[in-house]
Amino acid sequence: HCIVMDNARNIEISGITCVVRSRTWMIQMKDSRFITFDNVKVIGGSDANANQDGMDWLGGGDTVVRDVFIRAADDVFAMQGNWDGYSHEAMIAPGHDVTNITIENSVLSTSISNIVRAAWPEKIFNSANFTLRNSDVIHMGIGACGIPFALLDFWATNGATGHTSGYHFENLRLEDWYSLLQIEQPNPSVRDISFKNIWAIETPSLVPSTLLGDVDGITFDHVRLAGKVIASNADIPLNLESGAKQPAYSNAAPHAAFTYSTGVLGPRKKVSFDATSSGPHIRTYEWSFGDGSTAKGRKVHHKFPDASGTLWDGSGRFRVTLKVTADDSGTDWLYQPVVVSNTFYDSDSNAGTDPGLNYAYYESASLDSLAQQNPAATGVAPRIDSSPRKRNDNYAIVFDGFLNIPVDGGYTFTLLARDSAKLEIDSVAVAVSPKPFAQVCSSPGNAMQATIGTLGLRAGRHAIRVQMTHTTGSSDFAVKWQGLGLPLSDIPPTALSH
Repeated sequence: HCIVMDNARNIEISGITCVVRSRTWMIQMKDSRFITFDNVKVIGGSDANANQDGMDWLGGGDTVVRDVFIRAADDVFAMQGNWDGYSHEAMIAPGHDVTNITIENSVLSTSISNIVRAAWPEKIFNSANFTLRNSDVIHMGIGACGIPFALLDFWATNGATGHTSGYHFENLRLEDWYSLLQIEQPNPSVRDISFKNIWAIETPSLVPSTLLGDVDGITFDHVRLAGKVIASNADIPLNLESGAKQPAYSNAAPHAAFTYSTGVLGPRKKVSFDATSSGPHIRTYEWSFGDGSTAKGRKVHHKFPDASGTLWDGSGRFRVTLKVTADDSGTDWLYQPVVVSNTFYDSDSNAGTDPGLNYAYYESASLDSLAQQNPAATGVAPRIDSSPRKRNDNYAIVFDGFLNIPVDGGYTFTLLARDSAKLEIDSVAVAVSPKPFAQVCSSPGNAMQATIGTLGLRAGRHAIRVQMTHTTGSSDFAVKWQGLGLPLSDIPPTALSH
């Protein structure tokens, strides 16, 4: 361990760095209170991607954590009443309360698992008054352990009991994130959970969030996921099960919005940005162009230096963000990808115009072997998803046809897949899914992964080919697009033809 406390009181730890390579919890506090961590860096790198939590409370609390950096290989923050092993007798032993924890002004990352977890199957304890605010999550866990990983996770099943209340999340920016919240509390109870001023950029939620059981008093106030301020369960998306109560949605914050120059955008070409549609009563506009440059003002101009993109990966995709501050000091953030390219592909004047894409369905889960197989079924699909499948395990689908591009410009495509997948436009490999990532704790199938690619395209129809395979587990699969005037969204049937 990096730091261990057992019944400690009145401890302040500041200005240290821990590097932990073992498969173990890094900071563990048992029944300890009145603890302060200030300017502490905790860096882990467990090859097993498990059991390397950032901070754990086993009873206790009254803890302030500020200005910390934590890179974990499991839950970043975890709360339990006790922990004396995985035996049934140890799991059901009642634990002590965990209360009064504040985490602020910090940077958090985990290779797998949750940012915040309270509860575990069979465990018995109460928790209250947890706050995470004014912080950045630069990487969240991927996949599932019984339930999907999330910003906030309660997994209180198999007889677990306890009362949980007063968990508050405010002014957080999420990047490389998986899902917002997963709460399964069949026995009493979860109350008073709030999310306020949350910005999750670039990708949508990769899997739905869930509220299950005796869960009530969940509120969302100005939560913006992938550019959209959520106003309903469908916007997250969020499932309610086994009596969970409907959350409340509100939005009293200002609204950031901007447009930029239409047409072909090349290196060193002046691009105009206009945030006039933001409002109301905006006092300041702060821009970051993703190439190290910034600007202030409602209308600004910028020249991107090259077509390498923010990540220097040759994509041409620059991460442009706008932060607006209103007269009442309320803020909002908006991200849009701006694609700068040296090459823009012409449309196909001979493209077919019949609705939908041709598909071929195979009862195999290997893209490499499809060329040597005959499809088990063929037809026309109205959209790109897994609905043409004839079974839930071990299959592949190939879509072919045309994609209608509305205006000249750079377009960003997001491929969401659990197994192998590939998106080609005009015979260019725009997005290829990484190696499948197996879920843990006996959760079936692989994690959902997002792969982002960009291409410069002229208005009109372009050849599109999408290939996907699926082995086991959930069959969700999607291709989304984004461009000038197009928010991140599923490609609509009206844009597809054959």
